[in-house]
Amino acid sequence: MIQINDARATAAKERRMRNIVDEAGEIIAMASDEHTLIGGHHRLAVAASAGKQLYWKETGEPVKLDPFFKGSSRRHTA
Repeated sequence: MIQINDARATAAKERRMRNIVDEAGEIIAMASDEHTLIGGHHRLAVAASAGKQLYWKETGEPVKLDPFFKGSSRRHTA
């Protein structure tokens, strides 16, 4: 388990990380510049379904959620 977390930490350092925050400034999730979620998947889904406005912490711009959720499922069902 520690090796997996170390690998994630290393990968996160190699990519530029951006924080997604809600109206109160609370960090909801972390993403790379390529719109790859690194952490906060569940919190992001809950905030989006609750209709919260989400913003990029660094710029204050609204977050477009479509790139995070469209075509993101890699699970196959029978």
